[in-house]
Amino acid sequence: MQFVTKHRRQIYILLPLLFLLLCMGSINLLNYYLRPTAADGATAAAPLAATQAPGNTATQLPQTAVSTTTAATAVATIPPTATPLPTPTIPATATISLLGPPDNAVFVSDATISFYWQWPLPLLEGQQLSLYQLTETGETLLGSLLEANVGQGYNVRVPAQLLAETAVSIQWYVKLETANQDTLSSSEIRHINLITP
Repeated sequence: MQFVTKHRRQIYILLPLLFLLLCMGSINLLNYYLRPTAADGATAAAPLAATQAPGNTATQLPQTAVSTTTAATAVATIPPTATPLPTPTIPATATISLLGPPDNAVFVSDATISFYWQWPLPLLEGQQLSLYQLTETGETLLGSLLEANVGQGYNVRVPAQLLAETAVSIQWYVKLETANQDTLSSSEIRHINLITP
């Protein structure tokens, strides 16, 4: 009797665990098979791209339509021009949060400095987060990222020798910008100081 009770107890312990494992596996399989693929989006866009590619002429009209509408075909053979994309609007609550280094941090002049920040929204196509140093002559680009590279955060490592030294301290900040370097949002300005070893 004790042998049966021991096996029954083991079954009661293992059965919920096996059921949980089965549920997790089926959820992962469903996500794998039901997620949209790049091929799904490409098939819908392929016919449009074929007719709008530069150098392609307009769609061929039947011969009877060409003879009656010659002016219409002359207009249709002009290649389409690219329509500029509208600048996306950024919510007022979306701000670039600088994580490090802290304001007025001190580094040795031969160190490599890691700049960390967060942006709450996914970057859209054509957007980038860029790290800048402010100098007396303007701003110097230190690095740009198109996607998060530390979990959901961003990190750019810069050797201190590349930073242009100013009289008091080095000022840095991060901007969300388009590929054309149009500013969409910017962070606060922080300072770092370099000392010689």
